Amino acid sequence: MSETSSEHDKTDNNSLTEQEQYWLDHYHRWQQSEFSLAGYARSQGLVENTFYGWHARLKKRGLAKPEPATTVFHRVTVKPIEPTSNIKDGLISLRFRLPNGIDCELVGIKPDNFAGLLKTLAQLRL
Repeated sequence: MSETSSEHDKTDNNSLTEQEQYWLDHYHRWQQSEFSLAGYARSQGLVENTFYGWHARLKKRGLAKPEPATTVFHRVTVKPIEPTSNIKDGLISLRFRLPNGIDCELVGIKPDNFAGLLKTLAQLRL
């Protein structure tokens, strides 16, 4: 939350109306969340279109920073691979090709680690 506080310090809060400050606070909390803008609005009981509108106003005033590139989904073909003799029971392997042509093979992954692996892969900007 210290990042949110420092962002608030950068704006002259005296020049904001109560309504602008309300939406700016929601904007900062949204930035700290892992939700999409629409997902955050729904989770907070906000009207999505209203939040989108205020988001646009805040960006126009320079109070909201540009979002990173949006996530793009690519078709994935899953094919079983032959078991590797050096993999212990309960571990699996993945082989895939990224859209930029790079082939990846991950050997000996615990199924419990898939969520973290997928989150890390989703953050890669190649």
